[in-house]
Parts: sequence; structure tokens; C-alpha cells
Amino acid sequence: MNNNEPENLTQKEAATAYARAWNRLDCTDFLKLLAEDAHYSSQMVLNELKNKQEISEYLTGKMETIKGYGDYVKAELAVVQSPLSEQIGVYMTRGVIEGFKAEEAVVLFEISEDKITRVNMCMPGLFGGRLTGEVPE
Repeated sequence: MNNNEPENLTQKEAATAYARAWNRLDCTDFLKLLAEDAHYSSQMVLNELKNKQEISEYLTGKMETIKGYGDYVKAELAVVQSPLSEQIGVYMTRGVIEGFKAEEAVVLFEISEDKITRVNMCMPGLFGGRLTGEVPE
């Protein structure tokens, strides 16, 4: 593993990297943490993305679109009650664009062998939790 990738990747490190990517609208560092066969599911995306390349293309394109709109995005670390346990995740909000309602999401991660193997974006109403006040920049 190189110096840019943590050994023994934790939920908090994965969440921090994802939040930082969205707060900067630059996913370069986050993508380095993905396993080649990582999956990305979202209740806002019809089909599950099934590898690092698909996730990279989706996130890069989405962030470029948001930059083009000059939209507001905030990603904050949160303690989330997932179905089996409490874990660190990301609570995201995206601002209003020409009358469209702000979007909200909770993002959770699965990790194996120091790589993110799964990213799950869900509606926040499905999970209890609390914001930590940490907004990685």
C-alpha cells in the first residue's frame, strides 16, 4: 500500500474521504480507496454500479455537473444506526437549483482488505443517527 492509502482502513476514514470528495467536488483521493470490484448503490440511481471504473465515471460526471450548476453541497460525518449496528457514515445535503428541492442522503460503507467494497446511498429517513459536526474540507 502506498503512503496515500491508509492501512487498516476504518469506517471513519472511508466516510471522511467520501465527505471530503463531495465538499471539494473532487473524488480523486476517494477513488483510490475503492476496490476494483466495488459496488455503488443508490436509491437515486436506477442501476447498481459494479466496479471502480463505473463508480469513477459516475462520481466524476456527477461532480462536474454540480460544479456547472454552481450548486451547494455539504457532506458531514454522522453516526448512523444501520440495520445491524451503529456506524460512521456521511449525511449529505445538496442545495436548491432553480426551484428544485434540496436533496438529502445518508451514505454507508463496507470495507474489506483495506479497500472500500461497497457504497450505499440511502434516504435519511430510513436510518436514525446524529450529526458529528465534522465537515471534512
